[in-house]
Amino acid sequence: MKKYKNYILLGILIVLLVIAVIVISDINTDETDNPENDYEVTEIYSVMSDDIASVEINNTYGEYTVINGETVSVKNKNVDLDTEKLKNMLSEVSSAYAFEIASEGGDYKAFGLDMPKGTAVISLNNAEKINVHIGDATPTSSGRYMKLGNSDIVYIISESASEVFLRKLDYYRNTVLFTVDVADVKAFEFTKDGNRVAFVRNSQTDLNRNTFASFNMVTPYEWDAEGPEIEKIIGLMNQLEIKEYVDDNPQNPELYGLRNPSANIIITKHDGSKNSLYIGKNKDSDIYISVDGNPNVYLVEGAGFEFLSFEPGAFLQQFVSLRLIDQLSKFRYIHNDIDIEFDIKKIDVETHDIKVNGKLVDEKSFKAMYTEIISMTTGGILNENPTGNPVLSYEFTYLDGEKEIVKFYIVDERKIAVVLEGASVFYVDSSQFEKRINVIDDIIKNNF
Repeated sequence: MKKYKNYILLGILIVLLVIAVIVISDINTDETDNPENDYEVTEIYSVMSDDIASVEINNTYGEYTVINGETVSVKNKNVDLDTEKLKNMLSEVSSAYAFEIASEGGDYKAFGLDMPKGTAVISLNNAEKINVHIGDATPTSSGRYMKLGNSDIVYIISESASEVFLRKLDYYRNTVLFTVDVADVKAFEFTKDGNRVAFVRNSQTDLNRNTFASFNMVTPYEWDAEGPEIEKIIGLMNQLEIKEYVDDNPQNPELYGLRNPSANIIITKHDGSKNSLYIGKNKDSDIYISVDGNPNVYLVEGAGFEFLSFEPGAFLQQFVSLRLIDQLSKFRYIHNDIDIEFDIKKIDVETHDIKVNGKLVDEKSFKAMYTEIISMTTGGILNENPTGNPVLSYEFTYLDGEKEIVKFYIVDERKIAVVLEGASVFYVDSSQFEKRINVIDDIIKNNF
């Protein structure tokens, strides 16, 4: 009896398994949350993108015509284009598919097609044309109404498919004004309200002597510039982002302050090519600009252009003579009754032989003295020429034999003029000067 009960239970299990398989096979595993899956997809039109000769777009942002030739271009528009985006555009307009037919005739006003939000005329190489009209968004905003010019049928296409007919021309423009690598820059200058400030890249020799002075100011002063600051400004120009294309062919550039720009920037590369920017009016926190050889007016962020209003002295290196000891063969110091010359020889990264009159002297004491020399900072721009005899001078002799002389002259009780190679630009505060010179003199008298 027990054996028969086991057969009955096994039979019940087999029946339940069969029923389960039948139920599972009847379940619809298709997605139900995608509205396109609820309808049969209908092809509205389809052509090869290579067969498209041109596409005329007209929407709320304006009109433009994309020409498909050896290169993809925009007709009668002076614009810098992103060719990859334009090629993609031809692919986007080459076909259209609907996931629902909204109407097969009647009142187009209900679909916004009496006054379309956008139209396109797609001209083919065989002279045929496809006229596309884009209307309102559907109530659920998942699609848009569309019809062809020669048809009464109103389709619903996806919102993403309709975007190509509703875009601004700006979408296809390059958003970067120009690219310039700091290392490629030979010279940099700007003019603000008629005042020109110019810099040139220092030679490798000069850079070896002063690693912080990659640029030298040549106008209005001749002095080493704060290299990192100049490179930061040039870096701002590199990959300068265009926020808005304002006007492709301005009839009244004075509206943007560009008839007679108040400022301009010129970047000269080693190959002689130049990038010139003209600075116009402000628009809130942004500024209007244009570039040389192009009438376009652009809007860019104003942040970073504050340097145009800085005094020239702000760009100059604030150390009187920041020179690397590794590049020296001799250093001479003259003050009052002290006249001493040091011979310098580099041994390794940290060690130098220092000699006076052929005899080795204490390297640590020399470097303490030299640190005081190169740490002297300027107090401001000097607006007068010094006279009389120098109260202090020191002389750098470099490994190549070239010499550089720095002299100091009393201007008044607060200012000591600095004269470098015959040119006077800065003064140092007399209090700082006296303090450092006293330290230097004491080191020399006590150790050398």
